[in-house]
Amino acid sequence: MTMDDISSSDSCFQERRKKSVIPWTSNDDEKLLNAIKKYGKENWKSVSDCLPNKTRKQCRERYYNCLSDDIAKKPWSKEEDQMLIDLQKILGNKWTEMSKSFQGRTPNSLKNRFFSHLHPEYRKKLRENKINRTPDDKSEKNETKPPKSPSQKSAFIRVKSSKYEII
Repeated sequence: MTMDDISSSDSCFQERRKKSVIPWTSNDDEKLLNAIKKYGKENWKSVSDCLPNKTRKQCRERYYNCLSDDIAKKPWSKEEDQMLIDLQKILGNKWTEMSKSFQGRTPNSLKNRFFSHLHPEYRKKLRENKINRTPDDKSEKNETKPPKSPSQKSAFIRVKSSKYEII
């Protein structure tokens, strides 16, 4: 099959064709914001039609992770950093759940902050035992999980077929 055989109206093909990674420009951001004003935050198909080479998902993620007015663009405070370390210790990598505790910080910004700025520091403190671990902290490399018992292998309980009549 050649490219000519594929109809240009085929939306799956259109999505795949636009999927190449092209960095966002300030002009793209402006077009995106104008398209969102025109079509709203729910109609990502129409929004992406205004931006050649951008998919619906790319448009949606760019808006919610970078351009939304709800996003805090201020520097991170020490209190936020400490709260992020504490929540990550309790919740693991549940960034969406953690973001509910932060005003204006997206799950993606929490993840990026943790792994780019805090994670090495956190690991160093763990090695030095300056952070008290919770009993369910799985960050220990040598820790092994106990084998599953037979009852944990399935959500279904075995029953004797003699107790039931097949109709």
